[in-house]
Amino acid sequence: TGFKDDALLEALRRRAPAVVLYTGGGIVPKALLGIEGLRVLHVHPGFLPDVRGADGLLWSILVKGRPGASCFFMAPGIDVGEVIARREFPTLRIEAQGGEELDDVTLYRAIFCFLDPIMRASLLVRDVLGDALARAGAGGLAAMPAEPQDTSQGLTYHFLHDRLRAVGLGALFARS
Repeated sequence: TGFKDDALLEALRRRAPAVVLYTGGGIVPKALLGIEGLRVLHVHPGFLPDVRGADGLLWSILVKGRPGASCFFMAPGIDVGEVIARREFPTLRIEAQGGEELDDVTLYRAIFCFLDPIMRASLLVRDVLGDALARAGAGGLAAMPAEPQDTSQGLTYHFLHDRLRAVGLGALFARS
């Protein structure tokens, strides 16, 4: 039952007040996000509010020309919560090594197994646990300063079609 599991909801209710880190795995139901005193922290692979939704890293490259990441407190809706930190990374161009032509499925998996987690971790460690947490002081994670998003800005993107994914991968990876 995933995030709708009654045992999970009850365990989180007992832990509140608390801040928990969401690392993916589907849409979080309103019942979980509505637990009194619980704040759910998410590091999203897109520059909010410009790039919300799925495949954020590739959409960021296609729409903005560079990858981005944002950390926010989750709220009902897709990537619409209050933003704690966000950063655009330098434009990337990755050279495939070994002279072997890698297919799109392999490159896509490589992005989300290696590149995406590195960028999210960088934002989390430097900008959130470093800067934002320092500004929160004794209030800790729950008191980190966050700014509401202007949800009229940006778009919510969905998983890329194979052809569009190939364009995004082509912008990121140098191929022979």
